[in-house]
Amino acid sequence: MLNNDRFIYEMPPIDFWDGWIPFSSATSDPTQFGIIEYDEESGMEKADLTKQGQKLLRDSLDEVRNILQEFTSWEGDGIFYISSIPFPDVCLSKLVFAVKQSNNGTTYVVAPAEYSHIRHYLVKVI
Repeated sequence: MLNNDRFIYEMPPIDFWDGWIPFSSATSDPTQFGIIEYDEESGMEKADLTKQGQKLLRDSLDEVRNILQEFTSWEGDGIFYISSIPFPDVCLSKLVFAVKQSNNGTTYVVAPAEYSHIRHYLVKVI
């Protein structure tokens, strides 16, 4: 799930998604985002950890959808992308979600930190 502050951006279309993974592909191996960590000594099977990570990703996407519906003009369509950003104060990374609306290309980003280079597109901090 997302934790702490969420910075919500509404911006012009983004056409290049280098470094982002379509959400539909992301759930195959949630460990790639650094949100959960596989530790052989923990005794947890990697398959169980993958299921736990998949649930975390789905729950986080549901939360992001709710945030966008409540605080932006997102119309509920488009392909979601996901990335992660490392945070020095926690052991694991935090997730960044983005969706490009199908009808007009407006791109929405929900991030765990403020991005100064797109600050003028900031809609809300929750």
